Amino acid sequence: MTRRGRGRPYPARSKTRNRLPQANLSSKGGKQGPMKLKRILSLALSGVLAVSMLTACGGFGGGAGGVSVSDRSPAVRVALNDRLDDIGQATVNFDGNRSLASATRTVARGLTKGDASKALDNTTGAVVAESELIAQIMGRYIDYDVWSTLGGPHSPKKNDGDRTFVTLILFDGKLSADGVGRAVADKVKTWNLEAVNTDEDSTFTLEPHAEAYLVTIPGETSGEGEAAETEPDTTVWVVGLMLEQTERSNG
Repeated sequence: MTRRGRGRPYPARSKTRNRLPQANLSSKGGKQGPMKLKRILSLALSGVLAVSMLTACGGFGGGAGGVSVSDRSPAVRVALNDRLDDIGQATVNFDGNRSLASATRTVARGLTKGDASKALDNTTGAVVAESELIAQIMGRYIDYDVWSTLGGPHSPKKNDGDRTFVTLILFDGKLSADGVGRAVADKVKTWNLEAVNTDEDSTFTLEPHAEAYLVTIPGETSGEGEAAETEPDTTVWVVGLMLEQTERSNG
């Protein structure tokens, strides 16, 4: 038994004492103590956090650093539903959806100035094509069946089955939440969803969802010192829409 001091032995260690496992983590084959293990775990955690922060900043699409995203979904949905009531589609009510929110928020965080340029001075809404990168991001979060361009009435046919329709619209940031909601309503009225919901012979139920985010992209600074100039910030609305179609059983 190892001794210390004036020949006094170390006290016996309890076999039941809880201790951190001392894994063989050394390249030399020696055992490393708990502090070494903690340092390794700390470094691993730092790496995970770094990846998470990159994703949150829109790393997938090269979004500008410092981009801010504000969730305005509740206010936009209120204006959207009120407008639909005004134009005679009172049976349709857009609500929130977690999957749609995650997809739309991710697109908003990675928005670039090039993406935003489509919406500048556009108060009626620019519908994003399915081939564009920001549209493809939606597919990572939502297993949709049809990318809708809001081009005409929604007319489901018997035996179509359960289907999910998705679309993405950009608006100029100078619009208010109320203005965006009303503009979205004027877009989706082409679906004429009330006709499906009120048709007694219809075998479908429809659940529409909407999520909206206001994005601010900081202006870039050029030049140095007193000659430096900073461009104005760019603001744009990102609105995601989803329509869940369910075919009722005849039985």
